[in-house]
Amino acid sequence: DEVCISILNVNVDSTGNGSFDIYMNNDEAVGSFELTIHNSSMVIDGNSSGGSALDAGFTIQFIPSFQGDPEMTKILGFSMVGGTILEGEGTLLSLEFSNYTEDEICFGDGYEYSIVFDYMGNEHATDWGDCICPSDYDECGVCGGSGVDMCGYCADDGADACEQDCSGLWGGSYVVDGCGICGG
Repeated sequence: DEVCISILNVNVDSTGNGSFDIYMNNDEAVGSFELTIHNSSMVIDGNSSGGSALDAGFTIQFIPSFQGDPEMTKILGFSMVGGTILEGEGTLLSLEFSNYTEDEICFGDGYEYSIVFDYMGNEHATDWGDCICPSDYDECGVCGGSGVDMCGYCADDGADACEQDCSGLWGGSYVVDGCGICGG
């Protein structure tokens, strides 16, 4: 690939505020980029700092609720005077966010969501890094998930997929009979 982009250095405090870096390794100069960040809860604050995009004099624009979807933020980076980000490796942008709960942070995939161009406007072949889970994956592989329920099943909604029987056993089969006796 000519360009590899990933999310690194995610920091979240107890109130859901934090920051992360968009990291880029590019074999050729970059003339502009469109990135879409997808997360169900967090709000990217529209503040960017540091990184090769700002060092190259790029203008950075944020479009919240991209295509009417409150879970997506589009980030545009371009130069008004034809500047480029030279080939290299390092932080492209550092971003701040708020309202993070427990969900993966991902790049939107596909031409309409995320794309990197050279100085002539030609698309670079780009590898978009994996989603990041700042709150860790549970044993079921769910970001910020509650793990297995009382019966040992993966519960992605935080609820138990099973119930207690009348004896108090999770997933048990005892029921109260017509005489009011549990398991009778």
